[in-house]
Amino acid sequence: MSMPLHAQPGRRQAVTGEPFTVEPAALEALAAELDALATELAGDAGHSLSLAATFPVALGGEEGRAACEAATAWASLQEVLADRTRAVAGALAGAADAYRAEDAALSGHLGLGRPAGDRGPR
Repeated sequence: MSMPLHAQPGRRQAVTGEPFTVEPAALEALAAELDALATELAGDAGHSLSLAATFPVALGGEEGRAACEAATAWASLQEVLADRTRAVAGALAGAADAYRAEDAALSGHLGLGRPAGDRGPR
């Protein structure tokens, strides 16, 4: 039994639906919020890592070692999350720049090659 072409792995379905509008300012605002979040996550990671060193002394023995390992792993996770959040922020900022550049290029070409009285929408 064969599956329909649109359901086969590796095949992409056509995107349908309403067109969407990209607002570069909104992308930049979201990028700035994500960048601030990444900075906060990185700071939390540093704080978690510094606290990790206190667990072996405070708890001693196996419990202290286990708590230290858990806190160190948590700090590593926070660092990864901060890095990935910062990457998404950069991608959004880059997309905003690209949309602005494309908009400027398109607006610079409006009406070129057509008579002045024939520059309306087509």
